[in-house]
Amino acid sequence: MLTIIQLSDLRAALFWNSAIILAVIVALFIQWKEMKRLRLNLVHGFVVIAAINTALVVGSRLGALDIAGWQSLFYGGPLPPSSGKTILGGLLLAIPVYLLFKKYWRLPGTLADVIFIALPLAAAVGRLGCVAAGCCHGMVANGWLSWHYGPGMPAYEWQLEQGLIPEGAAASLPVYPVQAFFVVSTLLIFILLWRIRRKLKSSGSLALLVVGAILLNRAGVEFFREATTNRGILGFLFGGLKISQWICLLGSGAALALLWKNEHRKAISKIRAKLISPLVIAGALFTLTASILLFHQLLSFEEKVVLGLSYCPAMAAVIRRVWAGWELLPWRLATVSLLSVTTLILAATPLDSIPQIVKGDRWFDIQVGGVTGAYDEVSRDCSGNVIDTKKVNLNSAGFDVSYNYQSGDKENVGLGVHGSFGKVKAEDPLMEDNFNYQAYGPYLSFNSRRLGLRGGPLFIHYGGRPWKDMQYYHNYPSKEVNLTAYLRLGNRAKYFVDVGYYDFPGAHFFPEPSFSIGLFNWGFEDPTGGRNLRLGLAAINEETGVVASARGPLWKGNLFLEGSLYVQRKPMIGMGLKYRLMPKK
Repeated sequence: MLTIIQLSDLRAALFWNSAIILAVIVALFIQWKEMKRLRLNLVHGFVVIAAINTALVVGSRLGALDIAGWQSLFYGGPLPPSSGKTILGGLLLAIPVYLLFKKYWRLPGTLADVIFIALPLAAAVGRLGCVAAGCCHGMVANGWLSWHYGPGMPAYEWQLEQGLIPEGAAASLPVYPVQAFFVVSTLLIFILLWRIRRKLKSSGSLALLVVGAILLNRAGVEFFREATTNRGILGFLFGGLKISQWICLLGSGAALALLWKNEHRKAISKIRAKLISPLVIAGALFTLTASILLFHQLLSFEEKVVLGLSYCPAMAAVIRRVWAGWELLPWRLATVSLLSVTTLILAATPLDSIPQIVKGDRWFDIQVGGVTGAYDEVSRDCSGNVIDTKKVNLNSAGFDVSYNYQSGDKENVGLGVHGSFGKVKAEDPLMEDNFNYQAYGPYLSFNSRRLGLRGGPLFIHYGGRPWKDMQYYHNYPSKEVNLTAYLRLGNRAKYFVDVGYYDFPGAHFFPEPSFSIGLFNWGFEDPTGGRNLRLGLAAINEETGVVASARGPLWKGNLFLEGSLYVQRKPMIGMGLKYRLMPKK
């Protein structure tokens, strides 16, 4: 029997936080050395590592939610408070995230081997903190392979609540050192797989073996763990085993079956890596940090530090590539700006700054934003075939000011004015797509839980066009009146579909007609739409592209950041800020 483990809350937290941060540093070092040895693309590698670490952290928190928490999450309720975390939930989210990057960036299987080989060692180092904290303790056991926990430690408090020990007991009953089992077993897994990593025939086999071994090891350790310490539904028993054990066994079996298939392939096709522009990579990093902003209430301080460390190598590698390639000069400013916003999100420890609006409240929303980038002017014949494509650059800025009144528990109306000004420049100075513009107009808005409407006239003035006596001059009017319209269907605190025509939020694209459909809109505990992620389609000059956007609070106060990325054949980046002015009560 080992000695009693007794640490104060401060010392336990210090050990736990230090172990988690050290685990990430160790993993990054191993992954960097292996990528250099195998001559893999460091930019792609570090970005994917940041994505997987984000999935591991967020997934571990989501996996710890119970049934009531998930019901609240998907039915528009508040974001449930953190109830711990589980590495199993992190793995279940990290694997599909990697597969998405692998498919669309055509990543080699060797990169998966490099990333996943570090996971067992990182898990072993991180679990040292769990040993000190005393969390996820084992079942009561007698014998030399057990230890006690002192007053205030989780095992002691749990046994006190269950009536297993009397009030004022010197220590808990002896329990299995489950976290120590996990440290030793994952360390042995790492040592074994590290020694055989060069003997596997096919790329990707090492990653599959890592996943299979970790899950199988977790299923075995669960036999010694107290079921009530399993987060969410993972501790429920089914057929004599915990739900977590069934998930581990099924996942391990699938990974080992894929390993056997991968090793026995007769022909192994070589994957040609896809060339990804730094701007698209910066957009991917921004989108990932937006998810951190969305789930920030679930994350602890040290987890935000861990994610910050994970993103630093990726952003440094992207900046190095941007400034090393002189051919990328036109996109440097946009890429660095997007990385700067990403850094701001990571550094700004977000707090819940969305005000609670109740019936009778009045407030002002003040927004500013802009967009820079390019789209293609496409000419087609009668059959729809492309006969000519010309690049058009766009730079614009805009504003939006509205007065809003909460008319009911879930309804509000607003009156506002919005406008924008900018410059459109085509490759050919005599094209019709060479002009300046200013556009202003009022609008009315109505929002309920499942329906949103907004619309009004927009007065547009064009200038700086080609001269009238030039044969290429297109005589469209210098002044126009257009309609802005917006429709939303669905719950903003859950999922919704939106359709817009000449719609101009703080960060927008103009002056081409825009028809957009929100394919994936996700906002938590925020019926005002102040925090959400969005993926949709948009059309500029009859050419359809993909638009992704994110919105969330920056820090304590009513300031929100919005960013968007539109990709047709050329990328366009939008940025906006919104300030919500609430009168003092």
